[in-house]
Amino acid sequence: MKYWVYYEDEVPGVFEPHELIQLPNFSAGTLVCPADAPSAERSWKRAGEFSDLVAAMEGYDREPPPLPPQAKAQAYVDAAVRGPEEVLEASSHKIFRHVTELMKELENRREERALTQSLQRTLIELKGELQAARERVRFLDDRVSRIPALEERDKRSQEVLAQLSGELRAIEDRLHERERRILELEQKLQEAKLGEENALRTQASVLRDNERLGKQIDDLDRALGKNESNLAKSLAIIQRLELELSRLVPKAAEPEVLPEIPKLKKE
Repeated sequence: MKYWVYYEDEVPGVFEPHELIQLPNFSAGTLVCPADAPSAERSWKRAGEFSDLVAAMEGYDREPPPLPPQAKAQAYVDAAVRGPEEVLEASSHKIFRHVTELMKELENRREERALTQSLQRTLIELKGELQAARERVRFLDDRVSRIPALEERDKRSQEVLAQLSGELRAIEDRLHERERRILELEQKLQEAKLGEENALRTQASVLRDNERLGKQIDDLDRALGKNESNLAKSLAIIQRLELELSRLVPKAAEPEVLPEIPKLKKE
């Protein structure tokens, strides 16, 4: 593929890749344009963006002897106008060079406009940042003026904190003492509960004994009542027998009347 080259502020002509790399000061950053592309699609790019040019540069010794001035002049003479076709080609070269210069100038102006807009935006941002920084400085100045008062307040707070810490330690000591007393009272309460339980068990045992004794007393009362009843019946029988005997034996001496046995009272 052949290329137009923008070389030393001119477009000297169309060159093959091996011819381009032999130009003095030719590098991957030199602007070139494919000659086979239609005019509407032509665009200038760096030589390093074309693979064939990169391959040619890699295979070429980058220190060839420079072209003599006569060869350079001969190259321009060969490119001079010789006939109608040459005139047309030369005119195309000039037009293309002029268009290229115009495009370059337009691109530069676009870049300048974009740079100007970018600088304007940057300036606006910097102004905003500067305003914010000034407000921040005023805010910090206001805070700096309050530092002595804050230090004094912090000092008082430290004193109050130390006092509260002492009171807290005293309260903790009292709490420990109360906890110790509570433990002692709980121990005493446990002992009292055990004593109460023992007393209740003893009382229950005493009640059972009393019930047993009461039952025994009732049994004895019933047995004594039966004995008294039997004794009374025996005395009555004896008296009847004595009366019968006195009737049968009238002359006999009157029997001695036995005193009545008193009845036992239940207590």
